[in-house]
Amino acid sequence: MDELKETLQAPFNEAWAEQLLQALQELAQIGGGRPEQLALVDLTLDLRGLWPVDLTLDRQQLQTGDLCPAITATATLEALPVTGKAVDWVVRKLFRTYVTALRDPANLPRSVQPQWALVHAMSNHFQALGAVVHQLHLDDDQDPVKIRLFGPLADESIALMKKYGVTWTLSKMLTPWAQAFSPLRHMEDLSIAKAKPRRGVAEAGLQRDVLGRAKSLKTRHFAKTSAPAFTPQRPILQPFGGRPDAYTVFDLEFSSGNKQEGQFATEIGAIKVRDSRIVDTFDCFVQIPHGMRLNSRSQSLTGIHTGLLMRYGRPAGTALAEFQNFIGKDPLLGFAVKGGDLLVMQRQFGLYATPGRLLDVAEIAKAGGPMPGGPDVGLAKYRNYLGLDILAHGAVYDAVTTYALYAYLQGSPLLPEVVMAQFNQVFEQTSFKSPKKNFRR
Repeated sequence: MDELKETLQAPFNEAWAEQLLQALQELAQIGGGRPEQLALVDLTLDLRGLWPVDLTLDRQQLQTGDLCPAITATATLEALPVTGKAVDWVVRKLFRTYVTALRDPANLPRSVQPQWALVHAMSNHFQALGAVVHQLHLDDDQDPVKIRLFGPLADESIALMKKYGVTWTLSKMLTPWAQAFSPLRHMEDLSIAKAKPRRGVAEAGLQRDVLGRAKSLKTRHFAKTSAPAFTPQRPILQPFGGRPDAYTVFDLEFSSGNKQEGQFATEIGAIKVRDSRIVDTFDCFVQIPHGMRLNSRSQSLTGIHTGLLMRYGRPAGTALAEFQNFIGKDPLLGFAVKGGDLLVMQRQFGLYATPGRLLDVAEIAKAGGPMPGGPDVGLAKYRNYLGLDILAHGAVYDAVTTYALYAYLQGSPLLPEVVMAQFNQVFEQTSFKSPKKNFRR
């Protein structure tokens, strides 16, 4: 153990390649791999030697080699290791990247779907190895590393963590559906330490979509509801009791910045569902409140910019009233609403969800196990897992994804082409101006 710790804590010098390989070879030895298969060519690592030869699940030994070549065993460093940094600085980053890739079906070819249990057991094994590296990094008087794993967990991984004093909790995980996997024949090679995207600039297709919708949306008015879904009374949040068949799904896009920028809605989107069918849609851009400004991260995520809201946004009070009237008396569904949408409703409008009206679909997903990739799966990931051909970070689009996810969690999954056909038809009929001016997605 002391020799491994010394190898991992050694600072990088000019012989960084030999140092990195030595550390990985020693880790392969304790992890049940084949150290002699590890190689480094230029900045690309061949990681096959780190793969455990076999993993035991439910008393059955499974050979990990069966996953090759569908799952990549190569990773490329984007830059040379920093001289003077400890070797484990790169090793831990490598393990985090590999675990993230292995636990995400969107990175994996459909051919490995029948072997999902083995794939995920291997990702857990790599996470355990990473935890060992972290454990050796700590001083003796520090608390032991504790990690959260999502089954299945191999006997070899348990033995490894016990040997090095790592503690863990284990949660269940559901098997991902077919649409979650990549259509590619094999997993893409990994890149370690990729450059971060430029902030404040949205992808061009997203910008075109937002502008096209803003130009084409018609102004709609709804009868005033006698049962608003949001009220000024501060309640103890109570979820909807049951699983409704008739409901409204909503989502907000918003700017969440510092005190000068403020936190306010930029788009409100919703769809109305009856008997597992979309029957109406609501999409509205919202003007920026006086004295506030849109932050750069919001613009890069959503494609919504200040000029668009000045020209096509509706006054916040008007947008809110029409949204409430559109909901009517429906139960309300959202995704991960507590830290985002509900906070905006509270800070901007002083409103709270009416008790017993709101169902958080993210909470349903968590209750069944974090599906399918990890503990913090966001809505954009679910969109890909469900196979939806729709942009992320558009309020009405995210409402569609939430609707499709809810259907899946209820045991009535909808084919992605059926969801999109429903939405496109109803969205055009209910929310756009005359057909000649409609924006075609």
